[in-house]
Amino acid sequence: MQSPNRRYIPAIDHLRAFAALLIFYYHSYLLTYWQLVYNRPADATEWIHSSQFLVSILLESHTAVSLFLVISGFILTYGSLDSPLKTGTFFVNRALRILPLLFAVTLAGTWIWQAADLIPFLQRLSPLGGGVDLGPWTGVAWSLAVEAQLYLMFPLIHSALRRGDVGVLVKIVCLTYFLRFAGVAIGASLAGLTYWTTLGHIEQFLAGAVAAWLVKRHPPHRWIGWLTPVWAAGICLILYEYHLLGGFRIEQWWRVFFPSVEAFMWSGLIVCWLEASRVLPSLVSSAIKFLGEISYSIYLLHYPVVFIMVARHWFFSIGGTVTLSILVSATVIYLPVVVFGSWLTYSLIEKPFLDLRRRYVSPPEKVVDVDPDFEPGLQSAGR
Repeated sequence: MQSPNRRYIPAIDHLRAFAALLIFYYHSYLLTYWQLVYNRPADATEWIHSSQFLVSILLESHTAVSLFLVISGFILTYGSLDSPLKTGTFFVNRALRILPLLFAVTLAGTWIWQAADLIPFLQRLSPLGGGVDLGPWTGVAWSLAVEAQLYLMFPLIHSALRRGDVGVLVKIVCLTYFLRFAGVAIGASLAGLTYWTTLGHIEQFLAGAVAAWLVKRHPPHRWIGWLTPVWAAGICLILYEYHLLGGFRIEQWWRVFFPSVEAFMWSGLIVCWLEASRVLPSLVSSAIKFLGEISYSIYLLHYPVVFIMVARHWFFSIGGTVTLSILVSATVIYLPVVVFGSWLTYSLIEKPFLDLRRRYVSPPEKVVDVDPDFEPGLQSAGR
């Protein structure tokens, strides 16, 4: 994604595309399963468990939200470490990034789902979240409130990393653990605390920032890319075991630390993929970059689109094989509609506002031509 603040890293758009598709298939599975198997809408009080390896991983693919937050921490830090941060411009850029499309989708929900008063409508757009509940139209908006709150922390994170004071970030994580345990002590749900709130995602944003800080100072060697399949296999094994232990609904004390495990998983994958992405054929890379470019639109639009299509029973039933039926339905029916709609909203709503963004870091004192291999997977523009 193009930005006035940093050089372009194709690998990051690849990972955005991966995260968007992961959350798309996750919600497609959940929404379609209940209609296909029980002929009724999904019930938020019930959960799906499976001992099958791939299905188990798919059922824990809500972790894509954590990947998005690690990516945000990485890309914001990578492009700004070399200069002081212009805080006001930074927050204006962030608002231009997330609010126009969120406003449009929320407004569409008031037209299609239910009317909303002005104050609850505006609360939905605030960094604090909350406000009007528009069913599927605001089904993923909670995570944007989390991301906006993490943006408010970024000037502190940026300042600490520019000083090389990683200890500040360690203290933030320790305070986060303390608050989670405090929540457990008064009876809060660990599942809710570590997923639905900013308190459950702080170290993921921090991990992305620290990964960028390390990559800037110690560019990874080419051989790091060859670790990508091993790292990805490790992620799959962690998610599989997590699912067998209880998955998304688990309330064990150790879940206090699971967001840190996710932070480690995804920040490591970013570092590996920065080098591994070089081997992709240009045509494949371009196709994935396109999906990464429109990933924010995919993220906000996929839930209402899939919800509506499933409610109309627009899915296949292939020989009584539930998982195959859902995956084929998602790929053949839902995904083309989501991608086309996302391309439209990106072109008409996102991009005009993205073009209004300005530099929030000072330009370098002089430009030096360097070997493009000097930095990992970089080309000529950024997010």
